[in-house]
Amino acid sequence: MMSSNQIVRITICILLFAVFIAAASCDNKSNNYGTATIYDTVNNVEGLTLDIKENTVSESGLTIIIKNETQDEYTFGSSYCVEKQIDGKWYEVPHIIENAGWNAVGYSVGENGIREMELEKRWEWLYGKLSPGNYRIIKDCIYSRSPGDYDEYYIAANFTLE
Repeated sequence: MMSSNQIVRITICILLFAVFIAAASCDNKSNNYGTATIYDTVNNVEGLTLDIKENTVSESGLTIIIKNETQDEYTFGSSYCVEKQIDGKWYEVPHIIENAGWNAVGYSVGENGIREMELEKRWEWLYGKLSPGNYRIIKDCIYSRSPGDYDEYYIAANFTLE
């Protein structure tokens, strides 16, 4: 039989171990942005850029401009991802709904083309209103040589909410 001192020591050890495990598994999740970015490589096509239209940034949307200063044609869809910068690292802004879906549509930006896309009040359904901070929006772009033979790239633009 164990003495009450042994039981107390074992209980304290178990509690300390549990606190240690919980602290180690947090991995910066106290910022509510637990999912680190999956977009390690962005803006790696020379001449293909994503910009934010001046005076369009708000807590619920913005307008983006895709510029293609190459001789190739790129296609992009309606989907995008918004990430927040926390302590120098990018984290995906959590969705406020569980099953988000995007329209399967393809927009093309031809040689030396520009395409503007208004996202004003468009991400509120997905992310809610964003709090002040540094953010980036990411879009995927496809360069297709032939059906089934394509490369996918990611373009990003940073913005700040005061």
